[in-house]
Amino acid sequence: MRRLTYVLTEIGAHVWLKVAVVGMTTLVIMSSIQFFQAYDRYLEHTQAFTENFGSASSIRFVDISAESISSKDILAVIDEGQALFGDDVYYYLQGGDFFAEADAFVYSEGPLAIENQFGQSLVQPQIVIMNQALVEKADFRLANGRQLEERDFAGSGNGIILGAHYREGYQIGDDFLLQTFVEISEAGQVITAERTYQVKGFLTEAHSLLNFWQGRTEEILLDEMIVIPLTEDLMQSDSPNLSVQIMGFFYMLSAKEEESLNYLDLAEAVKDIGTRHGYSYLSFSNDRSIFDFEINMYRSLYQNQLFLLLLLLVFATVQTSMIVHFSYQKRQTVYAAYFGIGSTKAELFAVISISYLVLFTVSWALMYMINQLFLGENWLNRQIVFGTLFYLAFYGVTVMTVLISHFFPRRKIRKKQ
Repeated sequence: MRRLTYVLTEIGAHVWLKVAVVGMTTLVIMSSIQFFQAYDRYLEHTQAFTENFGSASSIRFVDISAESISSKDILAVIDEGQALFGDDVYYYLQGGDFFAEADAFVYSEGPLAIENQFGQSLVQPQIVIMNQALVEKADFRLANGRQLEERDFAGSGNGIILGAHYREGYQIGDDFLLQTFVEISEAGQVITAERTYQVKGFLTEAHSLLNFWQGRTEEILLDEMIVIPLTEDLMQSDSPNLSVQIMGFFYMLSAKEEESLNYLDLAEAVKDIGTRHGYSYLSFSNDRSIFDFEINMYRSLYQNQLFLLLLLLVFATVQTSMIVHFSYQKRQTVYAAYFGIGSTKAELFAVISISYLVLFTVSWALMYMINQLFLGENWLNRQIVFGTLFYLAFYGVTVMTVLISHFFPRRKIRKKQ
């Protein structure tokens, strides 16, 4: 009975040791992948921001009024703003008044549909409407076709660029039908007018772009996007879209130009512009502060993740080395039996090393299952590879160092008296 108890105790101890190794290894691999994910996100946002802005600032007008206001003369507001902030101005429409037939080949913003005066079911496609300067700054990459040109922005130009996924249903030169909102009738019916565009080009697959036109640092995927030129007709229409809240525009200033701004005087000047054109609380903001805040946030996230990873590495290294050492000491009699039947140190060293590699593999599989079942993190393949190899290097060095010190200890050289 004592022998059975001893055997069960030994087996239980070794099982728990292996469980401890697997548990800690799973935790560190996950933390390592999360660090590379956070660092990747920081680099992506920083590089995209630097590419589009560098050290420059972007000044945009906002109306903070909560009251319901009618359409204003945006072009006049933009022109007067240029006298304050320079001629380097970019503007766009959100696309809220554009619709497409629900049964057409179109990628919508969502399942919500409306019905117009003809009984057609309409959805809102994913659209971005830009002026020529903003399109040129965005520098869209095309798979085929041509870029939007000056003639596409003049008068009632009708050229558009489609995201890569639209290539399944359209070709260069095809007509693309959209419905524009006109008004709501007295009977509460939505009145729309049909507008025909012509496909001029397709964006490359997985083409993403920093969403700088809305003052954000995240990138958006353009595969299902429609790029429409902000033509003179759209700018001069009486659409409610031409309010500051819906139409965005910003001025680009170099770092030197931004430093010379007198914000108090500019606030009064912008307020005066708004008063003259019907905006009660027109003001301006510098997107640079928003960008810097977001970049610093991403930097803090990856630095905090790095701190956690380093902390776990210390605990994991100490724990793993102690367990490898203790397991070796407890199995001395077993190893002696192997030596007795002719096994060599190198063979045992290889077998034990492989067993710890198997434990690492089990830990990785457990980490993957936890993420799939509970966490739902969208890790990129490179983040998984880098995170796994990073800790595998630490883990391997720790295990090998302890095993080598036991199997192939250095001989002490005695000093001659």
